[in-house]
Amino acid sequence: MNETRVIALTQPRHACHACGNCCYGHRISLFDEAESALIESHGVALGVSNPIVDGALRTVDGHCVFLGTDRLCTIHRNFGGDQKPRVCQQYPVRVSRAEDGLRVGIDPSCTSNWRVWRDGPAVDVSSALEPHDITLSTEDAGAGKALLGMAQSKSMDVARLLWVISGGQPPMSPNGDDLPPGFGSRLIDRVLALHVDRFIRDPEVGEGIRAPLAHVADFVGTLDRESPPAWRGRLPPDLDEFVLEVVRRSVFMRLNDKDLPLVGHVLLLLSGAVVCAWADPTPEVFGPALSTWTRACRYRAFWQGFFPRTETISWLATGRA
Repeated sequence: MNETRVIALTQPRHACHACGNCCYGHRISLFDEAESALIESHGVALGVSNPIVDGALRTVDGHCVFLGTDRLCTIHRNFGGDQKPRVCQQYPVRVSRAEDGLRVGIDPSCTSNWRVWRDGPAVDVSSALEPHDITLSTEDAGAGKALLGMAQSKSMDVARLLWVISGGQPPMSPNGDDLPPGFGSRLIDRVLALHVDRFIRDPEVGEGIRAPLAHVADFVGTLDRESPPAWRGRLPPDLDEFVLEVVRRSVFMRLNDKDLPLVGHVLLLLSGAVVCAWADPTPEVFGPALSTWTRACRYRAFWQGFFPRTETISWLATGRA
C-alpha cells in the first residue's frame, strides 16, 4: 500500500484452520487483466471450465469453483498460495479507506476468529492490497466514534451495551435477567420474521454459511415471544468479550451496508450474539455461529428481513417506534 497512515485498533492476529468457510458466500472480483489471465490458465490446468464470470470467480452451490471436495483451494494446493487471487491471499485482513486513513484489521466474519483473536499469530498488514473505499457523513462518523468508544469501555459487556443503545441504565442488581425490559420478546419477534431457515437454504449462500447457522435456525423455531430464555450467565466472560471484539472491528472497519444505519448494524450483531448464545453457548459452536451471523449481516436480504423499516431499529432497542 502506498498510503502511509495505517490505523489498527490492536495488533491484528489470525491463524487459518483450513475450514473452507471463507470460500462460500463471497464474490471474488479479480484485480486486473493479468490476474484474470493467470486464473484462466489455472482453470485450464485443473480442468475447470469458465472459471471467471463477469470479472469474478464463478461459484457453484454457493462456493468458489476452485474449492475442492476436501474444502481446500485447488489453486493453492497445486500452485501455491501466491497464485490465488489477491483478495483470497489477503483474507481475512480487511482494509477500509476512511477519511482518517487506512483502517486495517481481521474480518470478524472468519470462523476462526473466536480461537485466535487474543493470542493468535501476529499478522503483518503492510502488504494488504485491496482497500474498500468507505466514507461516512459527519453524523454517521460521529455515531461510529461513539459506538466504538462504548464497545471499548472496560466495564462494557453485551447486556450493558444493549442497555446503552436502548437509552436505559443497566441495573446494579446481580439477580435476574439483565437484558433491557422486553428486549428478549422483541428480539424473538424479529428473528422469527427474519426466517433464518429460508436464508440459509438459499443456493447462493452455500454450506459454508448454512452449516454454522443450521442449529440456530432450528432453535429459532422453538422460541416463544412470551417466554424468552434468560440471558444472565449465558456466556462466559471470554466469549462475551469476543462479541464486543466483533462489534469493535465491525464499527472500526465500517462493515455495515451503507443503507443500514450503523446503530442498526450494531444492534443486529448484538441480537445475533444473544440468539446464538441462546441456541448453544459452547465455544466451538457459538464462535463460528456468531462470525457467520456477522457475514450474513452484509446480505441485504438478511438485514432487511430483520429491519424492514428504519423505525424497526428503534422499536427493537426501546419498544417504541
